Amino acid sequence: ISGSSADIKTEEGKLYQVKSRKIKGTPTTQLNIIRSWEFDYLVAVLFDEPGIIKKALEVPVEVAKEYAAANSHQNGWVITTTQKFLNDKRSIDISIQLSSLSKSKFVPPSTSKTITSPRTISRLTSQNNAIGNLLPICLDPSDPGEFKTQLLISRLAEIKTIYSDGRVESKKWNANRFKQSSNVLGNLRSRPEYRAGKWQADHIVRVDIVAIKMPELVGKDERAPENLPNSAPAK
Repeated sequence: ISGSSADIKTEEGKLYQVKSRKIKGTPTTQLNIIRSWEFDYLVAVLFDEPGIIKKALEVPVEVAKEYAAANSHQNGWVITTTQKFLNDKRSIDISIQLSSLSKSKFVPPSTSKTITSPRTISRLTSQNNAIGNLLPICLDPSDPGEFKTQLLISRLAEIKTIYSDGRVESKKWNANRFKQSSNVLGNLRSRPEYRAGKWQADHIVRVDIVAIKMPELVGKDERAPENLPNSAPAK
């Protein structure tokens, strides 16, 4: 599922909201805005610059609320990944499980014993936006609504395909035919290279897609967006 409250719904009816960020050096960063608390668990995932999972936590919603600061400008709440937040014993560290699944490798038995509970893994791997038969896709902005709005304005995004050997292939997506009713994840997963079976065979572990903002687009190309080939004017 996708919306302001939750990204994932399990067969048991539990709701998960997923927030991810790339970090440089220090793990302290702000997660994207939370606009509703109508979910059961927050899954916070921190990636390093090459796209490797550095920290992944399953945080009960009541614990997440304790670390949230109101943000009236964005009409929601923001959580900063302080050391206290990252080391709160009420949360479950799922870094190793998610990393091993994303790389299509098994967790060594000696390592898996250090993890307190696998409940998140069994739930996430069966969902549309989880690691399983469907390709993991990370949006930037991570909120699907914000991402779609930005893409409809610029009509341009950057797609980064990340392989298990560390390779990263980047290409532009000219989203001229993308509509308000379009499904972002469905659109990407319908591509031949990202279909079930194909992406696993090609050792793809994840796809990152960044909606390019208009100022960035002009800065890189030094032309107004409406003059770019295969690009629709902003509305």
